[in-house]
Amino acid sequence: MVKISVERTMRDSFLIIEEQEGTETQRDVHFETQMLSGNRIAGMLEMQVRTVDGRVRYQYPFTGKTALKQKFENEQMDADAIRIVIEGVRNAYLRAEEYLLRAEHVIVDPSCIFWDRDQNSVSFCCCPVWDVPVKKGLQELAEFMISVTDHAQEYAIDLSYGFYRKIMSGDYRFDDLPERKAEQKPDKVVAQEEYAYEPVPGSGKKESGRGALGLLGFAAVFALVVCFTLCLLLLKFR
Repeated sequence: MVKISVERTMRDSFLIIEEQEGTETQRDVHFETQMLSGNRIAGMLEMQVRTVDGRVRYQYPFTGKTALKQKFENEQMDADAIRIVIEGVRNAYLRAEEYLLRAEHVIVDPSCIFWDRDQNSVSFCCCPVWDVPVKKGLQELAEFMISVTDHAQEYAIDLSYGFYRKIMSGDYRFDDLPERKAEQKPDKVVAQEEYAYEPVPGSGKKESGRGALGLLGFAAVFALVVCFTLCLLLLKFR
């Protein structure tokens, strides 16, 4: 058994994992301790080893990050967040294999997965004395994710339940997750000016102001000419 706690200082925050009395030490603890404390592994928090009162404690600084369980206490997990977590899990297991670490030592408890709010990524802890079966840990993670999934998003539902089904079937590759369905694009609305045209004479279209004034002017000139002609005729025959 191990004890998990959080310690905070004025500057830093640490996740602490302590081995309890009566815990059987595994043969590969020393090798993994050296591997984890001596390397910076992508997607995993740095592990520091301290001895306090004769007990070994493993501490992981997570300053600037928030535990997944805490982050989604009061908000729902959308499709993007679900995909980030699933891809983070997959990459954590790949890194563990690369560094010859046991898969069950990768901690997938939502309280020990940390969300980086600046990078929109997750970081995991790997502890040599953590010994939860892979399927059990992943099942509990999937159940947590389903409980906080935004059920208004169809794709979020597909991802979280698809993740759960894969775990229950024993498939831990997570490389063929459901794809986002193509969203139907709205029909193109053509601007009215694309269909602008010049009015056809005699089509009944309203004439512009300039055209109306031109017609009135022509009529006035024609009337004056007619009046002038009539006056000349009257004078001639008097």
